[in-house]
Amino acid sequence: TMESSNQLTEQEWLGLISRNWCYIERVPDELKTKEMCMLAISKAGYALKVVPNRLKTPDICMASVLTNPYSLQFVPAELKTYDLCFQAISQVGCGTALEFVPDELKTSEMCLEAIKQEGSSLGFVPDELKTEEMCLEAVSKTAGALKYVPDALKTSEMCLSAVSRNGYALEFVPDELTTSDICLVGVSNY
Repeated sequence: TMESSNQLTEQEWLGLISRNWCYIERVPDELKTKEMCMLAISKAGYALKVVPNRLKTPDICMASVLTNPYSLQFVPAELKTYDLCFQAISQVGCGTALEFVPDELKTSEMCLEAIKQEGSSLGFVPDELKTEEMCLEAVSKTAGALKYVPDALKTSEMCLSAVSRNGYALEFVPDELTTSDICLVGVSNY
């Protein structure tokens, strides 16, 4: 059996963490070191969740986000920078990490990049940043993203694109754009 966790040395902890990053969770906070935290994060970015705030530095947070973009949720607000957030959302298939980016750091460029990774990230774009181009990109990737498009930006082309790939998107087509063609396409793609 493992001795009391307070009796292990830093080297013993590092040995355990190098075999399985989850051991970082068992290290008492006051005994955690930057080296232990970096080792755990290099194996699983999600380990940032158990890193004490006193040890969360820009480099530890960046290493974490590069390993797992969704660990952005564990980065303290004061350490979230445009670059850090952009790194998170621009990784393949990780656009919805945009959920953890403060609105004041979101730009059109960042939001469009997130959408290129995942169309559904449109749901985390503030309405004032949404453009027709951005919404069309989102819907072309993910038909269901149509529900995040403000009615004022919806076009016949966009709605047809969505329902032709997923009939359920018909639910988000505004009445004024609902034509018999769109309905037929939507119903045939349920």
